[in-house]
This record gives sequence, structure tokens and C-alpha cells, in this order.
Amino acid sequence: MKLSVVIAAYNERENVVPLTERLVRTLDGLGADWELLYVVEGTDGTREVLDAIAGGNRRVKVLYREKPAGLGAAFRRGFAAVRADADFVVTMDADLNHQPEEIPALLAAREAAGADIVVGSRFVHGSSVSGIPLWKEALSASMNATMRVLWGLKTRDKTSGFRVYRTEALRSLSFRNDNFAFLPEMLIDANHRGFSIVEAPIRFTVRVHGVSKMHIARTSRSYLSLLRSRWDGWSLFALVALLGGIGLRVAYTYPVHRYLADADSLLTGMRAFYILHGHTPVFYSGVRIGALESYLHAAVFSLFGASRATITVVPFASSVLALVAFFFLARRLVGRQSACFSLVFFGFPSASYLLWTYMPNGYPETVLLGLTALWAAAECREHPDSTLLPAAFGLAAGLAFWNSIQTLACILPGALLVWQSRRGRTRAAKTYGLVAASFLVGASPWIAYNLLIPLGTFHSNFAARPASGATDVVSNLQRLALVRIPELLVTGDAETGEPPRGGWRAAGAAVTWGLAAAALVLSSRRIPEALRRGRTTARGIAPLFFTALLATAFFVLSAAGSAPGPTARYVLFVFPFLACCLGLLFARISLRSRPVAAAAVCCAAAFNVSTYHFLPTSPRRETMRQAAQADATFVSFLEQHGVRVVVGDYWTAYPVNFLSAERVAGIPTQPEFDYYDYSRRVPAGPQKWAVVAWWPYERDRLAQRTGARGRSLEPAPGIYVFLPEDPMALSDILDRVRRIP
Repeated sequence: MKLSVVIAAYNERENVVPLTERLVRTLDGLGADWELLYVVEGTDGTREVLDAIAGGNRRVKVLYREKPAGLGAAFRRGFAAVRADADFVVTMDADLNHQPEEIPALLAAREAAGADIVVGSRFVHGSSVSGIPLWKEALSASMNATMRVLWGLKTRDKTSGFRVYRTEALRSLSFRNDNFAFLPEMLIDANHRGFSIVEAPIRFTVRVHGVSKMHIARTSRSYLSLLRSRWDGWSLFALVALLGGIGLRVAYTYPVHRYLADADSLLTGMRAFYILHGHTPVFYSGVRIGALESYLHAAVFSLFGASRATITVVPFASSVLALVAFFFLARRLVGRQSACFSLVFFGFPSASYLLWTYMPNGYPETVLLGLTALWAAAECREHPDSTLLPAAFGLAAGLAFWNSIQTLACILPGALLVWQSRRGRTRAAKTYGLVAASFLVGASPWIAYNLLIPLGTFHSNFAARPASGATDVVSNLQRLALVRIPELLVTGDAETGEPPRGGWRAAGAAVTWGLAAAALVLSSRRIPEALRRGRTTARGIAPLFFTALLATAFFVLSAAGSAPGPTARYVLFVFPFLACCLGLLFARISLRSRPVAAAAVCCAAAFNVSTYHFLPTSPRRETMRQAAQADATFVSFLEQHGVRVVVGDYWTAYPVNFLSAERVAGIPTQPEFDYYDYSRRVPAGPQKWAVVAWWPYERDRLAQRTGARGRSLEPAPGIYVFLPEDPMALSDILDRVRRIP
């Protein structure tokens, strides 16, 4: 065996003598034909010490340059000087962080695996690490995670310099970074070229002599340079689509405004007050949607106070994270190119999908958790030896199930992926146990509720009850195919609260199902090599297909499909599948003509944008922004006049509980809509009260029922108030306004 050892030494005078002595003993013990190449920089006397050693041992060679050019540049010179007939090249640090005595173990690991590269790893079983500064650990961990996500590099220790290269593989690699980041750059290039990389445990110790050359600012710049150097057109495409999707959600969320379903949307904030008072609710909406978002609101409110601005934080963050989760899931299932096109459709979705996933109503978290669970399961298939990924899947699935039973559409296909990844493996039972334990932790609130109230969520949740009969099933199926699915992809009528009508309905159904079918047919045929590498196949999209199938089955077979009002929210998990179908279609078109594919996807995104009626520039949005200002003025008016109770329609009165931070109780005239029993929290006895409505005739009608004397006012535009002269007990007020005339 012919072996070359390359070491870069910059001002390492105290370390090179013991390092060389240990290396010579180790290499001689191998019985190999070896050479030791030192690439020396600096003026501290390292060169002179090594020249003296080289004078007595012709196998030791010194390459010298006075001015340091960077670690990557030094190794580039060293690799160029490696003997032409070398079988393997070993690299290591000159500061005694790496132990020369471990070279035989690295060579043995290479021989056992038949690998092209062996990395002496600090992060695998059997390794030990001591004395690394915290900032180095944090930087290394963050860069390792970033490179795993961006380039799918499975190697855990991507920044270790203790390696063995097969010389033929090394000579085909290239790197542009002249500093520390050349180390992961080489692995990225090796992974791209299909070379096999294995890791072997090492003992990493802190230097005793000299000063580390790795400084946080220079090293960070080096890694940023790596990210730029490895940035290609598809990465830029994905970044633009992601930033565009985030920008759209910013525009939909800010400036703050009254939501289309304002009273319903503010319920999560009211539930957060309940949590801040020390209670632990499981659900925020009946027993159907979990209170997870409310717990997150409570954390935000405790730091920044409760307001329309702070209640937007959690759903906005969840919708952005859902974008990221969708992209990585799509990239894993259908390949990077298809995922980039899919991200455009997911980032600029239909008006209906965007409406339901930007409000604080629990649906942003439902989508995020469902996609995250499915992503973790897909990663389990790619990394069958990981224990962290099954635990992540179980936890995400448990939280998702607690948040909404709808997420079974993602959980069940995800569980199938995990089972496939572990089937036949020796430790499969342990993995399944880990998944189950993590799921139980995430779903523990839901489980505890159903133990305290036996199967309470199934008795009281209409979404968990089956359809009442075959007639309802047929009706649900018809509504799904002709209205709800087209609405999710094509039409924007959900923003008006009305189903698509006439031509929109027929066109939406035809376009939706036509594009989805074309995408599946094209993706299931013989796939060109350019897409096959990304596993762009019908099998790749199968998990999302089953997710969509389960979501539609839930809609058709349960009472949810027959629920009154807009029900597109019950089939939200169909949208990721439709977005990926379109991504597959446009990726296939891009193989023929990228300009045509780019133009087509831009037109599709522009069409969706044209259906948005809630952008800041739209008259409807301006009206809702002014309405939010009017709400703030109205609440201020109530507090200035000492009003403690307002009575009115649910949509008018109930938001007062949140907007006043419960300083004023808003009681709906419909008792069934007093979800959080605010009427029971009002102290007994006379209270200063008011009647509120959005229309003057409604205010006058309610005021007349009370029989009280007072003033009729409009304290804010569009908000009409009756302010009585005398206090009255809430029970008396409600008896009068709720009576049938």
C-alpha cells in the first residue's frame, strides 16, 4: 500500500515535532510505502523545525509559503504534490487534535466498507470529544444541519479534517473555498459524484500548544462563501418562490385588520386568556380543534401583551414553517426540480386555501404539523438507521392528532412509510415503540380528555361522526368534486363565503382534475434521467396521493361534508397533493423548454394572485383595516365610560372579550354562541352596560327590547351603541333581549 499524509501547518512549531514522531511510528507500523507532506505557512519557525526533520528522513517533505492563504488553499497545494502512484491520501490537523495512532482504524474502516472516503467523525458512536469551545460546537452543528438539509449530505461530521481518501476519487474532486469550508465542500462534491462516504469514530482532543487559527468571523464568512459557491439555478428558484410565499403571507397579515370571520378567529386568543389564568384546556373550539395555538398565543401574550398585532404572530409563523416543511417533503418525494415548481403553487395558493391558513383559527398549525409528520416519515425511509427521525415523526403525529382528527390523512401514510423503512430490520420493534411513545406524548392532552370523558370527542364532534346515510354520502361526493376541490385550486369565491357558481364551478372542476390527471400520467411514464435522479415517479408521490385520498374520504363519509357554511377547510390536505401534481407536470415541461415552463408557472401564480380580494391594495382589505381601527376606538369608548358588559349579536359583541383583554365582557344574544361562558363570569348585581350592533336598526331593536332609557351613539364608524342611563343586572338584560317578541 502506498500512502500519502498531507498536513497543513500554520505557526505550529510546538506541535510538529511530537506529531511527526507519532506519525512515523504509526506509518512504519503499517508496513506501507508512505510519504508525509507538510504544507507550511507562517514565520514562527515551523518551517525550520520541519526542514531539520526532513533532512534526516527523506519521506518527510515540506512545501513552504510565508504568507498564509487559507486552509483550503494550503491543502490544494498539498494534494497537487501527492505522489502520482499513491493509493490513499490521509489528511489531519497539525495541532494534535487528531491522533495519528487512529490512522490504521480509519484505513480498516475504508477496507471493510469499500468506501472512497472515510471521515474521522466526532459525532458517531464510539467517538469522544473534549475541550471544544461552545461557539465552535454551535457553528459546526448548525452548518452540519444546514448542509444536510440543502444538499442531502448524510455524513454527520462534515467539518472534520481527519480523513482517508482513495487517491483516484480525490483527484476527481474540486473545491473553490480557500478556508475551513473546503472540508464540507469536498464531501458535497463527492456525494454529488456518487462516491461512497463512511464515518469512523475518533478521539478528538483540544490543543495544548499554540493558538487556534479558526476564528468565528473568518470561519463564518468561509461557510457563507460555501453556500454561495454551491448555489445553483434551482436553489435560486426555490429561494425566490419561498420568499415570495412569505411576502404574500406578510401582505395578507399586515397591516392588522378585522378578519373575515373575526369572532371565530379571535376565539384562540380568548382561550389563551383562560390558559394565562392557570387553566389547561385541551380544545379551543368545542372538542374538535386542539388548543395548541392558544398555548402558543399565551406565550406571546405574556411577553408582548394581547392585541390584534400579537395574535397574528403564531399563525404567521406556522404558515411560513408549513411552506418550508412542504418544500422539503416535496423534494424528498418528487425530486428537487418538481419541488421547486410545486413550491410556487403552494407559496401562491388559491384564495380559499390562503384564507383558511392565515387566520388564527388552528388550521395553520394543523397543516404545519401534518406536513411535518409526513416529512419526518419520508426522511425515515431515506435514513433507516436513524432513531431521531421516528421519534420526530411520532411527536409531530401526536401533536397533529391532538390539534385535529383531520391530520390522520397525513399520519396514516406517514406510519406506513416508517413501517416500510424498518420492515425486516433487527431493531424494528424498538423503533415502533419509540414512535408509539412519542405519539402518546404529543397526543396526551387528547388522550387524557377522552379518558376523563369516555370517548367524549367522538360523541360531541360532528367531524368524527359518520354521514347519516347514502344520500348524504352521494351529496358530499358531488359537493367535493364540483365545488370544494376546484375551490382549493382554482376559484377565489371562499373569500366571499359563497361556493363557486355557474361557469367557475365547471371550469374549476375541469381544470383541476385535468391538470392532476395529466401530471400523474406523465409522471408515471418513462422518466428522463434528469428527473429520475430526483425520484420523480408515480411511486414518489404515493404518500401525498394517499393523504389526499384519506382527506377526501373523511369529507365524503363523515358529517363534516354536510356541515353548513364553507367546508373547504376540511379538505386542506388535498392541496399539497395537487401542488405536487402540478410541480411534476411543469418539471416535465421544463425538460423540453425551461422558458415555457417558467412562463406557464408564472401565469398560474399570477392567476391565483388575481383572485385575492384581501391584499392591502384591495378596497375590501382597506375596509377591514378601517374596521379594526374602529374596533379599537369602540373598546376605548367603552372603557372611558366605565362599561363592563356589552350585549349584541355574536359577531359584534363576542370579539370585545379579546379586544378589551376581558376588561369588558361581550355577551352574545344567542346563548349557544357564548362558547366560553362569559355570561357566568359577570358579577351578580347591577352593571354598567351597553348594547352594540353593526347596523342602527339592530341596535334600536335590541334597545327597545330592554325597555331602558339612554342614548343611541356611533362611537366609531360602523359601530352603533345604545348607552343606558341606569345599570342593570346581566340576567335581567339577557331575559329581555333574548325574549321572543
